[in-house]
Amino acid sequence: MSAKKPLVYHSHQAIAERARACPGEWVWGGTYQTVSGASMTARKASRGERPAYEPAGAYQAVVRRDPRPALWVRFVGDAQNAARFDVIDCRPVSQVARSRRLQSEQPAKFQMCMSRALAAIKGGADLATAAWAADDPVKTAAEIEALAGLRRRSACPKDAK
Repeated sequence: MSAKKPLVYHSHQAIAERARACPGEWVWGGTYQTVSGASMTARKASRGERPAYEPAGAYQAVVRRDPRPALWVRFVGDAQNAARFDVIDCRPVSQVARSRRLQSEQPAKFQMCMSRALAAIKGGADLATAAWAADDPVKTAAEIEALAGLRRRSACPKDAK
C-alpha cells in the first residue's frame, strides 16, 4: 500500500498580489495533486469566491497540465476590463478540436487532415500564407483548427525552468 502524498497549501493572498502587480500577465499559482482540485480553485478564483481574488471577475484562472496540474492566474481588474483579455485555453490542440472533429461529417478525415497540417507546420510550412483551394471543406476546416489551436497554445504561460 503506497503512502499518501502530503497536502500542499498555496498562499492565495501572495498569488493574487503577484498577479495584481503585473496586470494581464499570467502568474504561476502552484501545482496540484489532481486536475479537479486545480480546476475547482481556478473556478473559485475567477468567480471571486476566495477572499484573495475578490471582487468577482477581477482575476482569471486556468489550469495547465505539464505534467502535473498547475494553476495560472492573472489580474484583469474589474469585470468591464476583463472583456479585454481572452481566456487562454492551454489544452493540446487535438483535445480542443475534439468537438469540431466529432461534428464533422467525416471525423476520421478531419483528424487525419489536422494531424498532417500540424506536422507540416512543425516541419516549417506556413499554412497561413500557403495557397489553398475550397474544394475540400473538411481539409480546410482541419487546417484552420490546427492554426487556431497553435495560436491559442502560443499564448500559454511557459514553465519557468
